Amino acid sequence: MMRRYRKGQTFRPPTAAESAAQADAIEAFRRSPGRPQDRTPVGQHILVRTPEGGIQARDGETIYWEWCKRCIQRNAGSEKEIVETDEQLIVFNTLEQAVAGDVYVMTGLTECGVRHVLLADVGGTTTIRFRILSAGPLYENPNMVCGIARVEVLDVSCNATGVSIGDEVYVFDPDECWLNIPIEVLVGATGKATKMSGGAGASVGSCIDEYSYEADIGDCWFLVDSLCCTGEIYYE
Repeated sequence: MMRRYRKGQTFRPPTAAESAAQADAIEAFRRSPGRPQDRTPVGQHILVRTPEGGIQARDGETIYWEWCKRCIQRNAGSEKEIVETDEQLIVFNTLEQAVAGDVYVMTGLTECGVRHVLLADVGGTTTIRFRILSAGPLYENPNMVCGIARVEVLDVSCNATGVSIGDEVYVFDPDECWLNIPIEVLVGATGKATKMSGGAGASVGSCIDEYSYEADIGDCWFLVDSLCCTGEIYYE
């Protein structure tokens, strides 16, 4: 501790007892837990709802942000209820994948106090479980599928956007890895598909006009991930 002396005062060195007390006070302060304003702002998780357009993916070393609405979780009996507030927070996306729009995500703080989306809660993947209603045959072989089918959605992933249970959508198999069995066997089969980007203008084989024109897939499409076993094996 630095002592101040007024003009005319005589300097007096501290006694041994005073020096020991001062050393004890400094050591006690060093060992004491940090006050809230002294602590590094990490681990402060806040639930938010993303805007309609989501948050753009990181581009190299450039990260993007959007205003998100803060949410709180309120007890409602044995469950919790999500309540949106009027508070808007700037949330950055440090991930290499975009964050979906209108979804609830958990955010944290970096050591510099920058709020960002946590890895496990990006909510960007939309997966469906489906049942095939009809399928488009090849021109060359009317009994085989060309890589496109109309399906009924049976289940959707959590935080899925743009699709609901009961919807009828198209699924695609441009490499003909899954939709390559006779149509009479394929119709009624169940499987899973994931929504992917890059569908607009892509070729899905020589399908009949009905499927080529009705399947307005825009910039994203559902790619087939798997089909349930039909119980039979087919050979050419």
